[in-house]
This record gives sequence, C-alpha cells and structure tokens, in this order.
Amino acid sequence: MSIEAAGTGKQLTATSGVLSSAVSDSFEVTAGAAAALAFAQQPTAVAAGTAFDPAVSVSVRDAYGNLVSSATDSVALQLTAGTGSLLGTTTVAASGGIATFTA
Repeated sequence: MSIEAAGTGKQLTATSGVLSSAVSDSFEVTAGAAAALAFAQQPTAVAAGTAFDPAVSVSVRDAYGNLVSSATDSVALQLTAGTGSLLGTTTVAASGGIATFTA
C-alpha cells in the first residue's frame, strides 16, 4: 500500500460493513527521490538576443510528479529544435527543487 501524492494532513479511514469506522491520526507524505524534470515556467515568445520574461524554470519531480523541494541538482538547457545558439547561463543548480534561468 502506498500514497503517490505528497502533502500534509493525510488520514486513512477503515470501514467494514456495519462496524463503526476508524480514522487514523493525520500524517505527512513527502516527495520521493528525484526522478524527472518538468518545465515549471515554459519559454515564451521573445525577441532575438533578449532574456526570456518570465524567466524559464524547471522543477525536479519524483516518480509521481511531486516537487522534490530538497533537490539541488544542476539542470542544463539546450536548444534542440530550430536554429541559433542558446546564450547566457545554461546550467543552474535547483533551489527548493526549482532551477530558474534568469540570464
């Protein structure tokens, strides 16, 4: 048995036919190990040579899509379609599970 969604204030309820139900104490489910990246802020249209506004950000997620807020992994961006070069800082360490590319 497991729970895939991280969060606080979780409770379990036990039931069985005509018996009185029982409710567990509240508990917390924390995010699992880092397993994937997801864009928290997608890139938007921008003029050539200007910084993205808002800044592009990438979050570190566990296998169930929960933010791994303790993650400090380095995240790199690459231009993988189209022409040109990606300029500025292209590798950023995540803070609070989010890597934000500001320059």
